[in-house]
Amino acid sequence: MAGAGPIGGGTCRPRHHPGRLAAHPAGGRQHRGGRRKALRSDGTARRFYRARRSLTLAVSSLGYAPQLLRISPAAQQDTVRLLLRRSSLLLQEVVVDGKRETITVDIDKMTVDASRFQGSSAASADNLLNLIPGVSVGPQGELKIRGDGNVQILVDGVPTPMNSRQLTDWLRSLPVSAIRQIEVLAPSSARLDAEKTGGALNIVLQKKLLDGYRGSINLGAGTRFNHQASGNLLVKKGRVSSTLSAGLYTHPNGGQLSAERVGTTPQGQPYALRQSGGRTAYDYSLNVGASTNWEVDTTLLISTKLFVDGFTLWSRNDVAYSGRIASDELTSFRIRQLRDLSNTGVSASVSADKQYARGRRLVADALYSYRTETVDNTLYQDEAWQGHDAFRSYKNETAVQLRWEQPMGPGGSWEVGTRQVARLSRSTYPGATVGTGEQVLFDQYTSALYGLQNMTLGKTKLQYGLRAEYVGNRFYSRQEPEYRNSFLNLFPSLALFRPLSESLSVRLSYTRKTRRPGISYLNAFQDRRDPKNIVTGNTSLTPELKDLLDLSATLLRKHYSLSGSLYHRRTRDAILAYIIPRTDDVVVTTYGNAGTEIVTGLAPSLTLQLGKLSLNSTFDFSHYQATNQALGLSNAGFMAGVNATLNYRFNKSWYAVLTGNYDTPRILLNGTATGWNTVGVVVQRSIKDKYLLTLNAQDVFNTSHFVSRYVADTFTYTTDYRPQFQSLVVSATYRFGKKFKYKEGQSNLKLDDVGEKSNR
Repeated sequence: MAGAGPIGGGTCRPRHHPGRLAAHPAGGRQHRGGRRKALRSDGTARRFYRARRSLTLAVSSLGYAPQLLRISPAAQQDTVRLLLRRSSLLLQEVVVDGKRETITVDIDKMTVDASRFQGSSAASADNLLNLIPGVSVGPQGELKIRGDGNVQILVDGVPTPMNSRQLTDWLRSLPVSAIRQIEVLAPSSARLDAEKTGGALNIVLQKKLLDGYRGSINLGAGTRFNHQASGNLLVKKGRVSSTLSAGLYTHPNGGQLSAERVGTTPQGQPYALRQSGGRTAYDYSLNVGASTNWEVDTTLLISTKLFVDGFTLWSRNDVAYSGRIASDELTSFRIRQLRDLSNTGVSASVSADKQYARGRRLVADALYSYRTETVDNTLYQDEAWQGHDAFRSYKNETAVQLRWEQPMGPGGSWEVGTRQVARLSRSTYPGATVGTGEQVLFDQYTSALYGLQNMTLGKTKLQYGLRAEYVGNRFYSRQEPEYRNSFLNLFPSLALFRPLSESLSVRLSYTRKTRRPGISYLNAFQDRRDPKNIVTGNTSLTPELKDLLDLSATLLRKHYSLSGSLYHRRTRDAILAYIIPRTDDVVVTTYGNAGTEIVTGLAPSLTLQLGKLSLNSTFDFSHYQATNQALGLSNAGFMAGVNATLNYRFNKSWYAVLTGNYDTPRILLNGTATGWNTVGVVVQRSIKDKYLLTLNAQDVFNTSHFVSRYVADTFTYTTDYRPQFQSLVVSATYRFGKKFKYKEGQSNLKLDDVGEKSNR
């Protein structure tokens, strides 16, 4: 061979002819004055140098047959014609064999690759949450990040109106393969809502699926009215992929309850009032979700999402009331309360993600949600009908968000964005007598503008930002004068991130957050849905401001990961609930701005993988202190909590999961309240990767027990509730799927009838 050299210098873009590569001289050096010309899409290339000897040009590209061309200077050729033939025979199967880091940590987020859990005990996507370091989910879907439950929920980066319970119900109907990755976003990012002190959880759906369809159907039944039915379908054809999921779940929601109030009357006489009885309740929850991703071209992705959820609760409370004042026994009586609650919501969103040259990016999304709630109460006293009242409300929200990202120098970037939100709420509360009521209207408009910048200083990454939010509130009713207020706050943030080694990194951050009073806090009209426990708002509430300081370290090893966060949170004008007793057996709960609230704690987490055994655990140890000088109330104490998930895979078909939650009593402004203490066991059997049998036992030892104790100068109020969450559920899942055939010339990527063998 006279001479040989590569044709290269550029990357062949998807769906482009390989002739779109940049041309380089073949063999030897480029002569002075030589010009570079791109190969044309018709296969021609202009010769831009004169060689003294013959050359052999070898051309090869993925999906095309290789070709050898002899080039001779004596031929005096100005152009060389390249005719590349597609070769589908050469690519009967493409198997991509590669591994990427399952957990990566950056300055503002931790990313968990969901593919690491495919084929594990995480048969549905909701189980993924208990396998993420630092994230814990309670038995009723309470989501916490490093012990903080004030978490924003995002789907593909778009905020959703779903709460933690709705999120877990929706994820329960999705397979693990529908999730690409889960991002745990730090609260210090200026991009996030200023009210979310716990950060955010971003569920990134799988978009680059193989052409075809796959899905699953799940049916289950259990004790104590625990039943479930769900299904999902993922479809991909060309540039469009869609996901459809639906689920219906039933749960018991009853238990035994008691309460006692002991104190002294204004006349100095001791008294004791007691309540005891039972609660029988069942709830139904339904969710339907649909999402579509359209890859218009290599630079533009358009996504749409639709979520519909419904929740219905039927309950009956039978409570006996008794008591005494001094030595005189009070006449005892029994109250029966029948309640029907219905809550339904729908939300729709559309987003566009546009990639520009040099790494620039524009993201735009819009969201609309509507929710309505109805509560009907019927009261009986000693079997005599006392009356009926109803509560009605509806809320709608419209949000628009824009974000622009721009690279800046090596390892740097800056970002600006805005978010506009309008919320409208209408509520009708029952009156003091049957047949009367009061309509309360609450409107809120939020306008946010933020900017942040990322810089790299050697091995240290720096991110600083500023978020400005303006909020206007309007609250009015027939009996109360119109109440308006507005707030403009600035929320600075600063974060430093430095890798100390390939596996160890540290992060230091500061940010300011807030919590603003909503309709339930500002509404001065009494909520009498429970006639013995009245709730009323306070129109004089102001937003609370939180300063958050966090120092964290993360160690990622092959078989384990260890992270810890040392945090300090100081809140000014904290909004806290407190109880005001009346002279009768009625308790009134209202809200006030406490002077200060200080929480200092440590939140470590451990993820361990030893052969067939895996463990994920999160801990939280903190000291809480709250003081309200105006009310003369203060309280302080230590709190702790642990959430652990233990997985063991016996063989290819059998595996088991053990979960546990334990919380010490929470410290309140004028009391304490116990948390969760439950243990659950799940055993699963996989049959030929198509069928999955699951045995799920919740609250195995029946240890759920909630005790709240409120202490004041003249009384002590204690409530005791023992819910009936103990249950045993058996379910079966069937998985199905089929690939679509590729046209001539396309690679036949292998896909079985259940999942994917490769991703592209």
